[in-house]
Amino acid sequence: MIIFSFHHSRICYLIQAIVFNQDWQDHRYSLKKDERITFQNINFNMKILNLLIGCIILFAVNTQSGKQGITPKFLRCELRVNPFGIDNQNPRLSWYSESEQREQVQTAYQIIVSSSLSNLEADKADLWNSGKVMSENSSNIPYEGITLTSGAQAFWKIKLWDRDGKESGWSEPASWTMGITSKEDWKAQWIKYPSTKNGFGKTGLPIFRKSFPLNKPVKRALIHVTGLGQYELFVNGTKTGDHFLDPAWSTYEKKVYYNTFDVTSTLEQGENVLGMMLGKGFYNTHGDRRIHGVDVNAPLKLILQAEIEYSDGSSETIISDESWKVTDGPITHCAILGGSDYDARKLPEGWAKKAYRDSGWLNAAQTKGPGGKLRASMSPPIKVMEVFEQVKIDEPEPGVFVYDFGQNASSIPKLRISGKSGKVVKLKPAEQRFGNSPQTNDGDGRVNQAGVGSPNYWEYTLKGGETEEWMPQFTYTGFHYMEVSGAVPQGYPNPKGLPVVESLVSCHVRSNVETVGTFSCSDPSINAIEKIIDWSVKSNMGHVLTDCPHREKLGWLEQTYLMEPAIGFKYDILSFYNKVTDDINDARDENGAIYTVAPNFANWKEVGFGYTPEWGAAGVIVPWQVYMRYGDDGILKDNYNMMRSFVDYMHETSNDLIPIAGLGDWCDYGHGHKGWYSRYTPFELSAMATFYICTDIVSKTARVIKNQDDKAKYEKLAEKIKLKFNETYFNGTDCYTNYGSPQTANSMALVSGMVPEGKEQNVLEIIIKDIKERGNQQTAGDVGFTYLVQALSGMGRHDVLNDIIKRKDLGSYGFFVERGWTSLPENWDAHQRVSMNHLMLGHIQQWLYNDLAGIRPEPGTTGYKKIILNPKLVEGLNSAKGTYKSMYGTIVSDWKINGDKFSWNFSVPVNTTARVYIPAASKRAITESGVRATKAAGMKFVRMTTEGALFEVGSGDYHIEATACKDHVIKSQIIPVTKITPLNTNVECNSKVSIESPNEGAKIYYTLDGTEPDENLTPYTGPFQVEESCVVKARSYVEGEKPGYLASSKLNVYKSETNHFNYEYYHGNWKLLPDFDALTPVKIGKITVPDIEKIASREHNFAIRFKGLLDITQFGEYTFFLKVDDGGKLYLDGKLLVNNDGLHGSVEKHGKIKLEPGKHSIIIEYMQAGAGKEFELRWEGPGFGKELIDLSRIYPDIK
Repeated sequence: MIIFSFHHSRICYLIQAIVFNQDWQDHRYSLKKDERITFQNINFNMKILNLLIGCIILFAVNTQSGKQGITPKFLRCELRVNPFGIDNQNPRLSWYSESEQREQVQTAYQIIVSSSLSNLEADKADLWNSGKVMSENSSNIPYEGITLTSGAQAFWKIKLWDRDGKESGWSEPASWTMGITSKEDWKAQWIKYPSTKNGFGKTGLPIFRKSFPLNKPVKRALIHVTGLGQYELFVNGTKTGDHFLDPAWSTYEKKVYYNTFDVTSTLEQGENVLGMMLGKGFYNTHGDRRIHGVDVNAPLKLILQAEIEYSDGSSETIISDESWKVTDGPITHCAILGGSDYDARKLPEGWAKKAYRDSGWLNAAQTKGPGGKLRASMSPPIKVMEVFEQVKIDEPEPGVFVYDFGQNASSIPKLRISGKSGKVVKLKPAEQRFGNSPQTNDGDGRVNQAGVGSPNYWEYTLKGGETEEWMPQFTYTGFHYMEVSGAVPQGYPNPKGLPVVESLVSCHVRSNVETVGTFSCSDPSINAIEKIIDWSVKSNMGHVLTDCPHREKLGWLEQTYLMEPAIGFKYDILSFYNKVTDDINDARDENGAIYTVAPNFANWKEVGFGYTPEWGAAGVIVPWQVYMRYGDDGILKDNYNMMRSFVDYMHETSNDLIPIAGLGDWCDYGHGHKGWYSRYTPFELSAMATFYICTDIVSKTARVIKNQDDKAKYEKLAEKIKLKFNETYFNGTDCYTNYGSPQTANSMALVSGMVPEGKEQNVLEIIIKDIKERGNQQTAGDVGFTYLVQALSGMGRHDVLNDIIKRKDLGSYGFFVERGWTSLPENWDAHQRVSMNHLMLGHIQQWLYNDLAGIRPEPGTTGYKKIILNPKLVEGLNSAKGTYKSMYGTIVSDWKINGDKFSWNFSVPVNTTARVYIPAASKRAITESGVRATKAAGMKFVRMTTEGALFEVGSGDYHIEATACKDHVIKSQIIPVTKITPLNTNVECNSKVSIESPNEGAKIYYTLDGTEPDENLTPYTGPFQVEESCVVKARSYVEGEKPGYLASSKLNVYKSETNHFNYEYYHGNWKLLPDFDALTPVKIGKITVPDIEKIASREHNFAIRFKGLLDITQFGEYTFFLKVDDGGKLYLDGKLLVNNDGLHGSVEKHGKIKLEPGKHSIIIEYMQAGAGKEFELRWEGPGFGKELIDLSRIYPDIK
């Protein structure tokens, strides 16, 4: 082939204009005078030029058609490559298609499946031949061939037909291997350590071995195995596989997961040995040094079945039974939450090798299984995924060393150490160190386990002799630091001859889910934010999606769906989330209730921490999200009964369609707000919004699975919930009921679609107003923040999200990054007594992927079959890149702006299409690979929109250049804000009120009578005093800008001499509130603001009783909210209204009562027993929402 090239790029543009029939004038303006085209300076005669142009045209026309159509790649069974242990008789098959041509689609496929590789290579489909199937589907195709028996292998390949009906060649072969497909095929017995109820040895956890001969060449050997709570398998002294913490956790009385390993290469002629070690996990926590509410005492046990196929066609089965030997192992303590102790002296040398003699060991005892069905583990196993060396070692106290690994992660230590036999080294992990500045990772003292739970440590007893290497086998935790005592780091002075730590590293362990998404941009702070969120996600992807990798390790359910838009973009979670839904299904109640945790190891079922709709909703929302992301309706069919039953349970237990409420918007944020429960959003509102969302999904699911009766039934119920929701919580104009911040309430209403038509923009503006007045501060918490992100992005307010993510003060992502945290703290305040590795507030991540990178699925479609590419050019960002490996292939969006020029490389996978929005002033300002976009192959112009030029695009790789993109840069909107101090509270008479605006040159106007201020009033000049209760309203004005948001502060003005409680203060140690009348107070007094800190003379073990009269001025129903840590009660007119007694953390309870005008007796009792303390009394009533009790209405009870 002769390839022609021209020296001048502008001459190339001319040839392109000729070839693609573009207007010569499009390029003429760009040619310099000395580059104007003449035949003389081309240096070719006319014939050669004509020949050249003809060749170029012919080449251009035939380039695409000359390339191969489509090629099948990356064959997967159950989304795994050549997997072992499939127990689904109809496993799902998937593949990608590749092509060098644009606009390619698969129009048909053919799958053949054979029982041997030789049959497959000969095209002999003795198991299944699908025939030519006219379909574009390339994922989750169920195998429909001959039923496969336990251990059977299946070899398969495919070929495809493209858009032109052109047939591809056969793919490379792939395979899968069945596990044990029926209960009857399990010949093995469950076995345990004899004579102990818990299955432990007398001095340590058990180790098992089985010796057996092999006298013939082995063709293939599979082992199907599990051990409870956890196990490790050894063959001839070598650990099998690279898994950590097998098997996957489950509700063991319903389901037990087993693993399948191919051990053909590790078996030998002659004697062979199988060895197993057992750990406890969550299957047995009894006696652990730390249990955190999970106390179970099930006996440790194992089951193993080895299927050996010989080269001569014969076979043999080795099973676990009473012929196995067992003895005490080296693990002397094992706690999933508290660490483990390992005595290397107690591990018999070569115990799992053939040379070892086990004559002193006991015979194993047969035992019953836990009751659950044995199922093949399909979720990715946990593995060591990264290793962190120490970045620093220091010695905060003599003989105590702290290793800093530079990253907080779910990890286990790997220790290399030498020293004398019997010496003990202690490893104490933590996320923080003592000596931290407030909310900052700068401590230099010993490790601090306040936020992660203690005691939690590992102890290793040396065997002695040569260098020893050890990693914990059956427990992990989250840590950034490791405190070492009883040993000295290599190179440090060692006058006492202690063991020497030759190396200590942090081995990050997590589920081996495939990374399928990436993101980066030109702003280093945004990249750092994405990184700390990602580390919290990675650290909590174990056998379940945990809340944290240390304190609890439980599968709290709310984040499985609230964080799915982010997690699902970054990782292939199909198998992982299939297990999540199985866990939920197994843990739910027969009455339809879905509890907060699955598996529910702690058996929590009480309202609140045990049951709350926003958590249980995972059983409905997760299956729907998986269906939408991956296009597999099997998860809907498998879980429809659970989904429908949960909605029915909420309905049946509701009060006039308001469901039982629980935790609410957990960990919402307000500066100085202590506690965890929702501060700003009514518990019932978020519960009812969740009820509607779930009901709507069930109706959609019924449509997908073609259950028309249920579709109509749940559509009708959803409409009823929507009407009742708006009747109960919508004020008719622009805001839903809230207690000081509408962010969560309004966002849930918007995203769920319950806002009355035409009111959406008003509802959104109220959210934005609240954010702006707080200095771009979000208040939404664990539940609400994902809805806030989706409300703002869905309605185009990317400027507000950009303002939120750029903040660096307390309560922001930027604050976390600048203060040195390497993962995401548990709450916005990041105070020292919380976890520093929770994923539950990482919802902004979805905005980075979907909007900054600009990759999202077409609404209403599944599996990314149809795509939207629409990056948002927010102010301050010069570039962003995102990639997502969908079920069809990798989607790429990589854009840059330079001045007024926009450059964008994007890729659309074969068999998909995209709607692409290009930020440009006109279609004529856009080129693709140097060609006008309207003429480019694969691109079809649709129309100009407010977001740029819209094109419909087929598969392929594209390079866009566009001009005049400045108008599409999204800038922050300047609307003046006003801040009133104090805000919505009780103040002493003659207290000063100040008003300020951060906007330069702003003039502030205010009123005290409840009317709205304007510029006709006298401007604010400085602080003023208030003598009586009032509502201060203020607005800022900046010349040339819109009038500022209206600020309002309700101030209840009291006089201490007339408005106060009488109190009695007591000392004692109680679990429940005492009988105060039978006690003598330590002191008595009077106080207006019921501040327990001012009254108490000790830190713990005290009680206070407040007495007073509450003046009611308007008849109506009042609700009183009492939040306490520990116990509290509220009495009105001698009757118990709120009972919040007992030992607990910060808990809010409420009671309702109708009150007549006049003074009513009020008594509040409070008890503090230990740890944290909190006391807060709020109320709501006719004409006002939830607020602090009005102290101007409190009078002493003169009785």
